[in-house]
Amino acid sequence: MSSPETETKHGLTCDSIQRPHSIFGRAVCLSLHPGRMILFPLREWFKRRYQGKYKYDRIIFSFDLILVGVIITLTSLSGYFFLFPHKNFEDKISFTATVAPHEIVTGAPSTLVIQYHNGTKEILRHAKLNIAFPDHFLLQDVSVNSTNVTEHNIDLGDIAVGATGDVHVKGVMFGDVGGKQTFESSMTFVHGTKTDTFGSKVSAHEFSPVHSTLQLTLTLPDRIIASQPIEGIIRYKNTGTIDFPEIRIEPEWPKGFTLSKASASFVNNTFAFPRIKAGTEGILTFNGFLGDVPDQVDFIFHPSFTFGKDHYKQETLTQSVPVLPAQIKLDERIETNTFKPGTDATVIVHYKHVGTETLHDLEIGIVSDNPFITSGGKTVTAKEYPALKLLKPGDEGDIHLVIPIRSTVPQNTLRSFSEIQIHTQTIARYTMESNLKQRLTTNGEDVATKLITPINFESFARYATPSGDQIGRGPLPPRVDQKTSYWIFWNVDGTTNTIDHVAIEGVLPDNVAFTGRETSSEDGGVSYDPDTHKIHWDTSSIPPTLDPASKIFSVAFEVVVTPNSSQIGTNPVLIKEIHLTGNDTFTGAFVSASASNITTKLPTDSMAKGKSAVK
Repeated sequence: MSSPETETKHGLTCDSIQRPHSIFGRAVCLSLHPGRMILFPLREWFKRRYQGKYKYDRIIFSFDLILVGVIITLTSLSGYFFLFPHKNFEDKISFTATVAPHEIVTGAPSTLVIQYHNGTKEILRHAKLNIAFPDHFLLQDVSVNSTNVTEHNIDLGDIAVGATGDVHVKGVMFGDVGGKQTFESSMTFVHGTKTDTFGSKVSAHEFSPVHSTLQLTLTLPDRIIASQPIEGIIRYKNTGTIDFPEIRIEPEWPKGFTLSKASASFVNNTFAFPRIKAGTEGILTFNGFLGDVPDQVDFIFHPSFTFGKDHYKQETLTQSVPVLPAQIKLDERIETNTFKPGTDATVIVHYKHVGTETLHDLEIGIVSDNPFITSGGKTVTAKEYPALKLLKPGDEGDIHLVIPIRSTVPQNTLRSFSEIQIHTQTIARYTMESNLKQRLTTNGEDVATKLITPINFESFARYATPSGDQIGRGPLPPRVDQKTSYWIFWNVDGTTNTIDHVAIEGVLPDNVAFTGRETSSEDGGVSYDPDTHKIHWDTSSIPPTLDPASKIFSVAFEVVVTPNSSQIGTNPVLIKEIHLTGNDTFTGAFVSASASNITTKLPTDSMAKGKSAVK
């Protein structure tokens, strides 16, 4: 180890090449040559990274040092301003805002208190405060330092150094529950001791409503069975002191639920209600079908206030409902696979008890809202089927329901005029062993059955048109051995399906002949076979004609009758054995219609009425 004298000597003679090895020697060197020691690392860095590697190694090294220095300087400055921010004059003017009551209820009055403080060292002269309110905020009154004002642009006068004041704003917020309502206060003023300087201070205050004065409650049946109709009642109430604007309720139906009807209009998956006065309430009822669902479902309703296109969501109503599994399984089968107007249809229903409790007084029926189904359906009870009186788990059987199908229905009762499918659904009503007082209902699946087209086939004769124009010829009443002509009309309408290969045929008696005169709504007219006395009209296709805007397909032709003496006092037959045939393209069924014989007795004809018997 070197002596102190030696180490001191090394420290006195040190340079960038000759460096002392001991700590004592380096301390002496640094005290005498601080710049040289500080520059030493830079020299070493230059030698390793730059020297000899670049053409202008010293210039590049100097540029990099300058760049590093700039970065260090900027970083230091930004750190300084971050830790010691500079305050503008306006920053010394403060606003604080509170609200009473503590929790804001949308639709209910509340008071916003804005307090201001002049923390500057100058008087704020001619100060004015303007408050911007959220959309659809209902302002009730404003006071400044306990004095009521009527203008939004509030004159605060001069605000002394250190002075504090407050503004009370009372009104009603209509906003989203859980959303943000923003009030903005903007103060303008003049300050300065030598020259007037215009200044302003803007501050935003945010509040969030936590409750709503719109209250919803939901009532559902005590026991809900899967695969059954269900009715719910929503009660909505304005619990506040301010009339509501329009409100909307958007349901979030549980999976497997289908809405069938409601007491309010339902558009775009939303119920809409007009203005509701303070303290009043209303009721919304809805009916639907709950399918085969899990053991619990959630009914969710999202209410909102509505101002034109703006909607403010209120508190969501959610109600979980336990669901019992279906107790009865119903399968429906139509015996003919189609419904034919004017006939009785047989529906076969297979039932099976798939639950765990004994069922009592089972009723099984068919329901439909289609007007072709007479009285909406048919129901049988234990009177017709004693086995329905009591069912144990696993019991099953078949029942037959006969349902009359109407031949025609008023057009205004139909939603569709072509290719109609009649929807029917089996329904079972019963009580369970555990609760004999509550009547439960289970529905089967919806079954759609094609309707064979009805046909309105009119066949009649005229001597004069309904307006009184004569189209027949010859004596009235008809006379023996004299010719009297009439026009026969065949009209087809009221059809719901396209009918192909349509043929209408009639037979003329021996003393009646076809004159050859005719008119038709289609290109082809009638044909006549003198050997068989058959008169025939063919048309390739008749489209659906039940729609009021559709045309009637018709043909008319003239016949002449020459009565003989044996017909004196009688009403001679003009055409007989009249019938229509065709093929229903929608159902594939053969269709037909018949008409009564046409005689000279024409009670609705103005000229021939009372003049039918031969003389």
